[in-house]
Amino acid sequence: MRHIARWAPAVLAIAALTLTSCAGAIDEAAAGDSDAVEPATIEPVDGSQVHRITLSELAAERLGIETAQVQDVPSTGRRLASGKVAPAHTSIPYSAVIYDATGHAWTYTSPERLVFQRARVVVERTGGTVALLTRGPAPGTTVVTVGAPELWGTEYEVGE
Repeated sequence: MRHIARWAPAVLAIAALTLTSCAGAIDEAAAGDSDAVEPATIEPVDGSQVHRITLSELAAERLGIETAQVQDVPSTGRRLASGKVAPAHTSIPYSAVIYDATGHAWTYTSPERLVFQRARVVVERTGGTVALLTRGPAPGTTVVTVGAPELWGTEYEVGE
């Protein structure tokens, strides 16, 4: 037992040196690869606090990004307590809604392939898998239904 205790620090030191030298070789190989593509580029959007995220094809595939269209929900004609007719809404899959730390709701839109931008939404209510919005992207806009939390992490460079 005393022999093990005596050799343990040496074994750990050798293991640490081996791991760090391997990591250095991997980093050097990646740095030397001029064909390497950044998984994402992040650009500020003028006049706002959101960013435009452009993913590489591989990054989008790895994140499993899926999308759907914002739908127009016509007014039912029902009257509100004020006597006015209830307004029309838009709807998105509830999976497209993400909330920030202050409770504000957002969704990621996709104005073009592999490009994503966070947009504020106001959810009036949810029903099953649908969120009815009183504010948000126009009908027909593409929103992210799978992968939005990963886009949020990318936008805020979580893990960098």
